[in-house]
Amino acid sequence: MRSTLLYTYIEFMSRFFPSITFNSNFISNLYVLGDFLTISLFMSYFIGCYYIGKGQTLGKLLFKLKIISSRESELTISECFMRSFGYLFCYLNFFILFLVPFLTKDEKGFPDWISSTSVKDLKEKEKYDENEAFNLAG
Repeated sequence: MRSTLLYTYIEFMSRFFPSITFNSNFISNLYVLGDFLTISLFMSYFIGCYYIGKGQTLGKLLFKLKIISSRESELTISECFMRSFGYLFCYLNFFILFLVPFLTKDEKGFPDWISSTSVKDLKEKEKYDENEAFNLAG
């Protein structure tokens, strides 16, 4: 996919701007730069969201999920980094490792294992709090 887009871009530029030439070093540098930027943005997004958002990315916020540390305290920057690295590793292995939570009893995936974290469903906590309030009132 990426090589098709790059080839299309080079063909477009060569056809409409014939004075511009592209050599193989330029093309390989584009690949390296693109890979570096993609990985940097990927890691920055997840590390930043987990650390600043106290365990929630935009998707987890929308679905009322939260990442919690196994130590029952705030997430550390190293836990955020390891979890993000786990996501990157799963992504680079053609998404197959994202299926692990569906195959284990504790529903933990590769990112959870290497970062000592887990996913908490905040909707269940809301139901528990409502039941507690009802029991105390009754």
